[in-house]
Amino acid sequence: MYDVRVEDIVAERELVFRESGSELDQPVVVRLGRPHLGEHAPNYTIYYEIQGPGDALYTYFAAGVDSMQALVLVFVAVNAHLDRLKQGGRLSWLDAEDLGFPTGC
Repeated sequence: MYDVRVEDIVAERELVFRESGSELDQPVVVRLGRPHLGEHAPNYTIYYEIQGPGDALYTYFAAGVDSMQALVLVFVAVNAHLDRLKQGGRLSWLDAEDLGFPTGC
């Protein structure tokens, strides 16, 4: 986890998390920043954050040799994080378990 906030957000999705054994729905928001050359140059970096459930805020990044690879890798990382979250309950988007993120990248 990194002590930064994602700036220049280009995409955001709100999911719903329900912990096993609970009736309480909690928002989980995924935000992606714009790909940029920066501290990991010559690679492109995309910072992303996952906010929730509760007060949790996780900020990470993915880096690639170009902005396209960074984008592909950020979805791999987001899916891995959300898969871990699913182990503790149900995670949904638009009342479906398919969260709408690309998989198989």
